[in-house]
Amino acid sequence: MRKINDCKIVQNLLPNYIDGITDNELNAYIEEHLNNCEKCSRVKQNMDDNITMENANTIKEVKYLKKIKKKAIFTIAICLILLFALLCGLDYYFNYEHIANWKYTNIIVQSEEFDYQTNTAYNITYIFTFNKKGICVDTRLLLSNLNKDMIDVFSEAITETATEIANVQILDNKITVNIDMYNGMKKEEIINWANSFSYDIIEI
Repeated sequence: MRKINDCKIVQNLLPNYIDGITDNELNAYIEEHLNNCEKCSRVKQNMDDNITMENANTIKEVKYLKKIKKKAIFTIAICLILLFALLCGLDYYFNYEHIANWKYTNIIVQSEEFDYQTNTAYNITYIFTFNKKGICVDTRLLLSNLNKDMIDVFSEAITETATEIANVQILDNKITVNIDMYNGMKKEEIINWANSFSYDIIEI
């Protein structure tokens, strides 16, 4: 009867014994019983085999997860590289390529005008910039040989049309501004416009 009770006690203690959380006194008791009890020895052996199998499965799972993690990291890295390449391509297309397209062709239109109000002659110069398709993308207007009264008059006119101009510079007897009203026009249209006023045209 004591042996049956000992078997139950030992088998209940075996999980803790295998995990190494029993004290020395219990260890001696369990080991003595295992040496003399074939049934409990088989129970312990089965537990050891199960633990070994579980450990092997755990190792396999860990290796599999590591493999999956490496693949995921590799996939993410490839995606980031492709995304970076795409962004660089878009940046090149919308910035460098766009700028490169519109800085090739320029037309300078010049004219000498006379202001009867101030009885003074002055010069007008338009600098048109076109892209490769011949579309105007930038226009710079230069007014030169202006006296003080004319600078005041033109400055006031520029202020009234502020929505169509930008980058106004007044220096000595000159005024330079960027104007938007010609942007989007074809080169032929601007040449025809200049010819209609008999302006001098210089194509660069």
